[in-house]
Amino acid sequence: MIALLAALSASAAAGMRIALPLLVIGLLHSDQLWS
Repeated sequence: MIALLAALSASAAAGMRIALPLLVIGLLHSDQLWS
């Protein structure tokens, strides 16, 4: 059970590292589209 939680937290951390830059890039591109 502890190993499962550790794997989930590790994958969540990796997912946030990937998702946050993509979110920032998406916001910047949407700003360029609207302007």
